[in-house]
Amino acid sequence: MWYEHDLEYPYLWALRSKAALDWRRGLSTLDQRNIVRRQFALPVELAPWLWLGDAACARDVPRLEALGVTHVLNVAGQGARGPVAHYDAAGIVHQTFEARDSAKYRMLELHLDAAYAFVAAARATGGRILIHCFQGLNRSGVLAAALLMLETRTDLLRAVARLRRQRGDESLSNKAFQAQLVDLAKHEGLLGPPPGHPNSRVSEDPPPRSVFAAAAAAAASGDTSAAAARWRLPFLARIRTFAVATLSRRSI
Repeated sequence: MWYEHDLEYPYLWALRSKAALDWRRGLSTLDQRNIVRRQFALPVELAPWLWLGDAACARDVPRLEALGVTHVLNVAGQGARGPVAHYDAAGIVHQTFEARDSAKYRMLELHLDAAYAFVAAARATGGRILIHCFQGLNRSGVLAAALLMLETRTDLLRAVARLRRQRGDESLSNKAFQAQLVDLAKHEGLLGPPPGHPNSRVSEDPPPRSVFAAAAAAAASGDTSAAAARWRLPFLARIRTFAVATLSRRSI
């Protein structure tokens, strides 16, 4: 096939195409409205042991206790940190990462190992984890998707589809984080069937990379001319091999 020499592209296309992982497909208007309401009733459940939220819901300790949350991982620094004294009083274990939501930030390279260790320790005691940033979209979103993939061996497109159905289409919109997640899936053997394959989460075939890259570059620059076709979609450098590949995996 035309993308055999560019393994990652079909997956990046699927993550960046609004239609490819559209959770609304096949649902009635009423069902869609109900799901949208749940997407904003944070935190949202990605797995029985993993919840995703924003800084506001992380401050609602009674709500966290009602959900059985035992561990809170804040990945947006001190400004998004919850009420530490209340966490301690409730016996909630907490940790904070100083991460940035930017195009050049190496989110998974810098924080995935520590996040995985935090989650593994929580799960070893039967705990439930809330991971959050300010909005619960990119920093916590990419880590939550990565943890879901690694812990359950869920393939990339299904993990992101789960994330977006629960949290909305704006989750994991940072293109650099998308590329890092694709790279992790490649390292871990979790890319899954490519878009267009009968067993893939995405039934559509992606367009040729040159067409997609030209359209993306034109949209970014406002240039709709044929000259935009010379541009190609940039990829991040390969992130390091993750030690988590040797750790035990659990199912949901």
